[in-house]
Amino acid sequence: MLSLDLLFCYMLIILIVLQNLAVAYPRKIFRYDPKEAGAFEGDIILPPSTRGVGEAAQEARWTNGIVPYVIKSGDFNAEQEAVIVKSMRRLEQTVAINNKLCIQFRPKISTDKHFTTIKTGAGCTSSVGQNWYSTKELTLGNGCIHEGTIMHELLHTLVSLMHSFVTGFWHEQSRPDRDNYVTVQYANVLPGLEHAFNKYTTSVDTLGTPYDYESLMHYGSHDFSSNGKPTIVPKNSTAKIGQGHSLSRIDILEVQLYYQCIGPVSGRLIPLYRYTRGYYDHLYTTNGQEIGTTTHGAIGRYGYKYQGVVGQIYDSVGPQPSFTLPFYRYLNILNGQHLYTSNWREIGTNRTGVVIKNWMYEENVGYLYPMSQPNTYPLYHYYHVNQSAHFYTTSSQEIGTTTPGAIGKVGYQYEGIAGYIL
Repeated sequence: MLSLDLLFCYMLIILIVLQNLAVAYPRKIFRYDPKEAGAFEGDIILPPSTRGVGEAAQEARWTNGIVPYVIKSGDFNAEQEAVIVKSMRRLEQTVAINNKLCIQFRPKISTDKHFTTIKTGAGCTSSVGQNWYSTKELTLGNGCIHEGTIMHELLHTLVSLMHSFVTGFWHEQSRPDRDNYVTVQYANVLPGLEHAFNKYTTSVDTLGTPYDYESLMHYGSHDFSSNGKPTIVPKNSTAKIGQGHSLSRIDILEVQLYYQCIGPVSGRLIPLYRYTRGYYDHLYTTNGQEIGTTTHGAIGRYGYKYQGVVGQIYDSVGPQPSFTLPFYRYLNILNGQHLYTSNWREIGTNRTGVVIKNWMYEENVGYLYPMSQPNTYPLYHYYHVNQSAHFYTTSSQEIGTTTPGAIGKVGYQYEGIAGYIL
């Protein structure tokens, strides 16, 4: 018979082991197996010519956006295969423009020279691009059969290795500009897995898109943690990373840009008016009748004073140019402040009148670009922590800083670029 003291010791050891396993891989997705030879950043299998180089290889877009695949016989049951195919269909429809497919996954036929084999194995990994072997492999091991995980790995297969990496299909937190947006806490990373947080060189092609905290390709805050503490800390204190379940708006745009999908090319430009009720209360609208005046310095409804036109955005009614995003407006029902964002997930709704955490969705003000375009200007976003106030301007001199997290005039902290307007 075991003594109670000895039994207690055994139980304590088991609890400690289980706790260590939990903090090492806090997310449901086990995306890396240290035994997986050649894995780069945990779940990417590089061609031999580029392993450890981080440089260019050959053109690797899938011809006409078509990715032939084979699901290895006997590796998955019917339910698992259904999830894999459902994930493909979801990815196709998510990046489609006006129901026209931008990319397509279909079963391999005899004439396909290049294709991807989907199989089971250790961890969740994927080969990149089309042109370094005729056969590419996408491995889905235990814990990998989830739509978000599968779409993450499928995005890796879409990448090109032309003359530089394309970050939209690699990992967001490894962009060359990542240190402006996140801090990697290497002291908390599992020993031997530091390479999972490698940073790309400036030769990377970001497709002109901004850093995307919401990307499906962004690690979570505790991924690969050795001690339960964060491995990645956003410099924007309100940002959430590692959502892991769906493509962000920027993810979608990057696929559309890279595969040169064609959408509407025209739209009606309208002015974006700015009003104020003091340093910490600003209203932006494309409807001059909402406040009732567009006379500089005049005071209209609700005590708002007209300040001028910030720039032009595209009308929310009618067609919009390709690769533009909606500019949503929310009202804080407690203090009357307004928030504007191109990502409705930041609040959690884009349904008129719905309130989440005191923010009520009001409208889509119009459409702007998420990346720089000819003749566009950045719309800088600032936030005042004490006043819970948001401020937007095309003139960085108004607040005096564009350093992420830095505090400028009248206490406003720089958050980033909300978008680009004309």
